[in-house]
Amino acid sequence: MDPLWQSDPELQEIVRCDRKIREFCERFGIGYRILLPFIRKEERREAKEAQARARIDNFPISPAGLYGYLRVSSPPQITGTGLDRQRQTITEYAVRKDFDANAIVFFEDVASTFHEQHINKNFGLFLTIMRLRRLGPNPHLFFESTDRFTRSTSNLMLNVEAELNENNITMHFVHEDEFIPGNIPGYREQIKAYRRLYRRIKLARAFPGVDRT
Repeated sequence: MDPLWQSDPELQEIVRCDRKIREFCERFGIGYRILLPFIRKEERREAKEAQARARIDNFPISPAGLYGYLRVSSPPQITGTGLDRQRQTITEYAVRKDFDANAIVFFEDVASTFHEQHINKNFGLFLTIMRLRRLGPNPHLFFESTDRFTRSTSNLMLNVEAELNENNITMHFVHEDEFIPGNIPGYREQIKAYRRLYRRIKLARAFPGVDRT
């Protein structure tokens, strides 16, 4: 074996695996090239898992449990003032409410909340960190406004909102000057009821005079 392989345990493992695969092919009369697509697919899967683990490990954690979410809907908006404005708005709110604004960890997305794209981006990563219990005991999550969180009333976003609450995350909406404390008993049922009421109001406006009781 080349000295380079001998000095690198990872390369040694690759060589050992390659030899085992070739021995398997020879034993059962399978062409090595036939297995290559499956091997490459498994390598891509492992690479994606490694990238996901790296993103989780590299996510900055606020010692004070303070997080600010910034979002714009499309790439052209990145060059505008939207993200800076949101950051400034949240920072001023935090100071006004006696939080340590310097301890806020900001993370951002370029995604549409109407189409729930942010769930597969950094906001989704934040949810993963939350599920791993890495955010601290009493986290706070700041949004410039409710539409930075969502513009959707889907089951997915209802479950996300309920899960945030059930994980004791207090959500702050600066423009509305409102906050929702974490761990509200029965919160999931409350927002389900609100959504049903919201849909009934929409139907009543669309079809006035129709009794839907």
